[in-house]
Amino acid sequence: MSFNFFIKSDWIPALLLLILLLIAIANYIYKERLFQLVLGFFTKRYLVRFGKDNNLIFNGFNAILFVIQLLVFSLIGIFFQFFYPNLISHNSHLFF
Repeated sequence: MSFNFFIKSDWIPALLLLILLLIAIANYIYKERLFQLVLGFFTKRYLVRFGKDNNLIFNGFNAILFVIQLLVFSLIGIFFQFFYPNLISHNSHLFF
């Protein structure tokens, strides 16, 4: 399958809408935790408050943020593959 299939299809806007939808779901369900995470860049209150949770890894909030992060990094990888194809083929050791 050629790379033109990815360019001609409308899956990128749909994926961006999915990312925004996941952020909205995380905001609706975990409003306080998301607010504390955003403030965590300026204070260490998030780590103090949520750092001692026993189920920190396997909860819904972290799962939603992990999926968002996975989708965004995938889009960034596709961007580099499309706009800089020689970078990946000649310097494959940089990505693995």
